[in-house]
Amino acid sequence: MTAAGPSDPLELSDQRELGLADFLRAMVHAAPIAIETATLGRMDAAFEAAKREAARADVYGFSTGLGPMVTVAVPPEAALDLQYNLIRSHAAGMGEPLSVELSRGVMLGRLRSLVGNRSAVRGEVAIHLARLFNAGLAPFIPRKGGVGASGDLVQLAHLGLLVIGEGQCWFKDQKRSAPEAYRLAGLEPLRLEFRDGLALVNGTSAMTAMGAQACAYARRLLDCAVAQSCILIEILGASMEPYAAALHDAKRHEAQSDVARRMRDHLADADGLASSRAPTQLQAPYSVRCAPQILGPIYEGLAFAERAIADELNSVSDNPVFDAQTGAALHGGNFHGEPVALALDVLKIAVVKCSLLMERQLNLLLNDAINGQLPPFLNLGRIGVELGLQGAQFTATSTAAENQSLAYPMSLHTIPSNKDNQDIVSMGANAAWMVLQTLGNAFDIAAILAVALSQGVEAAGAEARLSSRSRALIERRRAIAPVFRSDAALSERLAAMSQMLKEER
Repeated sequence: MTAAGPSDPLELSDQRELGLADFLRAMVHAAPIAIETATLGRMDAAFEAAKREAARADVYGFSTGLGPMVTVAVPPEAALDLQYNLIRSHAAGMGEPLSVELSRGVMLGRLRSLVGNRSAVRGEVAIHLARLFNAGLAPFIPRKGGVGASGDLVQLAHLGLLVIGEGQCWFKDQKRSAPEAYRLAGLEPLRLEFRDGLALVNGTSAMTAMGAQACAYARRLLDCAVAQSCILIEILGASMEPYAAALHDAKRHEAQSDVARRMRDHLADADGLASSRAPTQLQAPYSVRCAPQILGPIYEGLAFAERAIADELNSVSDNPVFDAQTGAALHGGNFHGEPVALALDVLKIAVVKCSLLMERQLNLLLNDAINGQLPPFLNLGRIGVELGLQGAQFTATSTAAENQSLAYPMSLHTIPSNKDNQDIVSMGANAAWMVLQTLGNAFDIAAILAVALSQGVEAAGAEARLSSRSRALIERRRAIAPVFRSDAALSERLAAMSQMLKEER
């Protein structure tokens, strides 16, 4: 079986899970979306069953008001007004917008939840979302607003605006008014029915899309951290003893052992690394010697987040949830974002810890009093006249401190809202956004370390003894930041390096 390409169609079904890799592929590359015909038929049947049941019993958000106004009866002639008013009133987001890529992810995540066929929406709703996606339309979503309890209400209300043809949107990566984008795409807005408005906004799709992107970036960051730890070992000529299989087999943490194995594999064809302790130093500093013990648990935190995001993506995050056969409504709280928020807080802590490891590895390279063999600040020019990487270290230190301040779990910032109806909330979208912030900071630190490692290889005369993997990495990095012997402004090169590492697979 071959892997799907960026432009291969993605078919959604209520009988199959959507894998995280396929979700990310469609989100990043705008792969065309299709919906299984049989799924659409089952959605229509479930929609009719729910409408029949709603004629006999109250259904939240259709025959009742919303939130603390649930005790207010909504007459049939006003039910449709309620659906439109919900979208319009909650489209109150502020701040910078989500990227086009993330906005596509929000739309695809909501579509996958509706295709799960427990929200009592007809197949036409799913078809409409797929048409918008395939035509290059995506919602314009200001990032601030959702508290992650009734899902991402505010962010998803901006998706709802696009569905009904109002507000702003992205059309082929350009900001347009929704009416103009519909005209250019040759489409018509969807006319809402039954509980369509509530089904569109009652979910966790914004935090899920951001969380999926964060997981993808975090895996690249950790893989980069493993590789750069190996180059550091080669520069210092450190012993391979701390990475021995027998040592890690003595501790029952599989991810730790896996990191050590990957480091051994990376360094397998390096020259000059002793399998026993180095003659000049009994034990290297922890940022070298304990890399597997630090990075292993960080990988476990990432795996926990990936499982939570994949599960949420394939869940029905709505309220009420309907029995597809009988149409009976089950009122509860499947729109609460705690599973995602908690997992992303764990990932954020893991990312911050990784950034602190890289900052300490950078300090080890730059501080000749500690490494005992490299020029201060990896200065390859005139000591005292040229300053080397002093300025870059300040940036790394400042960025690491910022990450530390962002590490407090967002899910603990629960503030009651909605007349205390939402008395304990997840803040999942904020948690997701903060993970992306810490990842951006971590890649900036990784970029500074990458330049330092390139300088360090030159300073240590280690080029000839590098492993083949390290040599290839150093060559790629030097294409952006060549070895420098006289001082020059580094800001643009560091930014380019950070972006390269973020995109590297």
